[in-house]
Amino acid sequence: MTKQPTKHAFCTDYARAEGEPLAGWGAHQSRNILIQWPKRHWKHSLRIAAGMSDDLVAAIDESVELGWRVNLIDRKPYLGETLRVYQFPDAVAFDISPDDLPRLIRDITSGNTNAQAPHPLTKPVITCCTHGKHDRCCAKFGFASYKALATAAEGRVSVWEVTHLGGCRLSASVLVFPQLHKYGRVGVSDAAGLIDAAINGAPYLPKYRGASHLSPPAQVADLTVLKSLAEQGRVGPVSLTEVSTGENHVRFHFTSPKLTGEVISTANQIATYGSCEDLENEPGPNSKTIWTAKIVPSGP
Repeated sequence: MTKQPTKHAFCTDYARAEGEPLAGWGAHQSRNILIQWPKRHWKHSLRIAAGMSDDLVAAIDESVELGWRVNLIDRKPYLGETLRVYQFPDAVAFDISPDDLPRLIRDITSGNTNAQAPHPLTKPVITCCTHGKHDRCCAKFGFASYKALATAAEGRVSVWEVTHLGGCRLSASVLVFPQLHKYGRVGVSDAAGLIDAAINGAPYLPKYRGASHLSPPAQVADLTVLKSLAEQGRVGPVSLTEVSTGENHVRFHFTSPKLTGEVISTANQIATYGSCEDLENEPGPNSKTIWTAKIVPSGP
């Protein structure tokens, strides 16, 4: 099959031009390990980098097999001879020598970290994907957003560069811990608002991809209600209960402190490229299911 021409050099530009929404792409694993490792050693992998010992690679692979997600993080300047490791959902940090990393990873996955002196976190951790070796969008869009976030943080949050978060076509991608609030198309102008939201433990609605623990149609329904509340000067949380499912829609009943009703999510199809590499190697864009939602009158 002949490759279809595209004028876009970046998958993010293509997805934006096609109108792909952010909502519905917020899924993320609940158990996470973030390992500080020099960015200059990052490779295409989100968790394995140059300079890692065979034992460390094995420990990371074992943790993944047990259901953990492992990402690499970095920031400058680097001070000291220890590396920072974060564990979520426990929201603790470790400062450890590189030689002791394999043991720490295995202790985390076994639930036995008391001997490693974990530090409970007192402020959010904001990670911004700048993983250009995985996708060039993450370098083009991610690094500028990372710098803006780091500048705006002013010590109120911890900001790090991070490896692949998923959804390169939605760059710049940002993930806030411990809430697991995932964002897309984060620009320089979003930095202050996103940091304020993270400090308050709330999602930053303009670039929110959806609650990580919900299905795509539920993510979109939840965000639709949250935006409706925000327009009225109100805030969540929102509780959703699935009412019915049709061929291309899901209906939910929702409750919130100030608003109750029903919201319906409808499935549609869109054709986009999943990565910049696909722009060059795929015969054409791939079809994806996207969801839109609207609040509707209650009842059958």
